[in-house]
Amino acid sequence: MKIGDGVHYLQHPLGAIWTGISLVEDEALLIVDTGTQAAAYETVLPSLRANNIWSGQPFLIVNTHCHCDHIGGNAGLQFALGAEIVAHQADASWIEDWALQYQSLYVTFSNNPELAFFPADYYLMAGEDTRLSRSLQEGDILCSGLREFEVLHLPGHTPGSLGLYEPSTGLLLTGDSIQGYGMSETLVPLIANLAAYRHSLEHLADLDIPRMIAAHPFQPFSTAIFDAHSAQSLIRQSLAAVEDTIGVTTVLLKAAEKPASLLEISQGLAFSLNLLENNLYNVILTAACLEELIGIGLALRISGEGWQLEGEFTTK
Repeated sequence: MKIGDGVHYLQHPLGAIWTGISLVEDEALLIVDTGTQAAAYETVLPSLRANNIWSGQPFLIVNTHCHCDHIGGNAGLQFALGAEIVAHQADASWIEDWALQYQSLYVTFSNNPELAFFPADYYLMAGEDTRLSRSLQEGDILCSGLREFEVLHLPGHTPGSLGLYEPSTGLLLTGDSIQGYGMSETLVPLIANLAAYRHSLEHLADLDIPRMIAAHPFQPFSTAIFDAHSAQSLIRQSLAAVEDTIGVTTVLLKAAEKPASLLEISQGLAFSLNLLENNLYNVILTAACLEELIGIGLALRISGEGWQLEGEFTTK
């Protein structure tokens, strides 16, 4: 659908919701995220034809971050359009090598049937590896012709999460950088680093944002397209979700009679949030909360590292 002057928003199915793909028309066509592997031929290319915006112009793909539902169409679109691909340098290696990303992020859960994300399923979404034309940093300017977008580094969801901000219009494309209370399917935000995430949200709170486009519908909203009021509301509620979750995690850790494992604490958090069952997002969020508590001196890691489910924590 067309949502503004030269801006189109495509929805590629992702379970019961979608991954949003933004197209910005100019001398070069800007494609922001590419969905899963199937999105290239099922969603993006048909939309280019249907909207008569495939006319031989250069194409530039921007990945807002490295996750498989945002980079999967890279290879197909690069092949079909000869598109360049750019992303933040902190996520570059995981975009160029899906197996490295899987090994770094998800293999630790592979022995738990409830939480496992298997390599074959990941590849089905992430698609073939692609090389970036160049990497981006905070403050870089992407010029597609008459339009210019400033690169905002917005870590927290991933180390290299970014947003694109057009100062002349106030348009902000955020990817998954603002999570609210999470998606309807997961019911928790996927945050890997709470301190970085909080800083990113505070950075955005100072911007003039007449229109904001996210990649998914994040609770409490059912839309991914926001006006000035709702954009600021989502930012505020995202900050509130962080503090709420840290508070619950603190209570759970203090109530434990002995050092508790990451899996045990995440199960307690799932129960407190009325989740039907624990999920991968909730475990990662729990780990981020515990690292935050360790950082401010309220918790101590007894054993394990990273997202190891058996790693134990206690109050300090």
